[in-house]
Formats: sequence, structure tokens, C-alpha cells
Amino acid sequence: MYTPTFGGLLEVILPCYVKYHENNPCFMDTSLQNELRQKMRELRDLGGYSQKDMADAMEITQPSFFKVQNGHIELSISHISGCSELFCVTPTESISLSTDELASRIKKKSPPPPEK
Repeated sequence: MYTPTFGGLLEVILPCYVKYHENNPCFMDTSLQNELRQKMRELRDLGGYSQKDMADAMEITQPSFFKVQNGHIELSISHISGCSELFCVTPTESISLSTDELASRIKKKSPPPPEK
């Protein structure tokens, strides 16, 4: 019999939560949002991603991403899901693991092919 772990359970619940709360991003306190913003910024730099890359993954504009990253717009679960997908980690890992732990797991952006 399958007994889900907390992380496994979160992976099942998270998509439902995202769908339900798409228009209400206030699902976490300010300190957690700030911590996740800082983690997002560091991982973006480590992975070689631009603000535009991150915005595309979140399905928002680059100016909106700038506002999310700098705390002018609240960080939503759909933003976390988009970043997680770009980095090839789960949303649970994005939230629960430290930046150092994530740094070794994230997918790094491939350099552009050399021009001929």
C-alpha cells in the first residue's frame, strides 16, 4: 500500500491549490515570500537565467517579474511552479530545500551555440 510522504502529498495537493488560488496569491507570510524571492534571485544567477527567462517560465512579462522579484507584487504559488519547472526541480524542493542544496540540482541554462 502506498503511503505518501509529506513531500509526495504536497505534489498531489499543490496543483489543486494553484488552480483554486490563482487569483489570491496571499498564501504565505512576508518572511517566507522574502526568503523565496532571495532564493529565486540566487538560483537565477547560478543557473545563468535572465529576468526574461524567468518571466517566460512564470507566464508573466519581464517588468512584472522584476516587480515580483523585488517585492512589489506578491509571490504566488504559480510563480513558484513556473520557476520550479524552469529549474527542473519540484515546487516542494523549491520551497523546502536551501539555496545550496538546490544549486547542485537545478538545470543550468545552455549557452547559445557559437555563431558561424
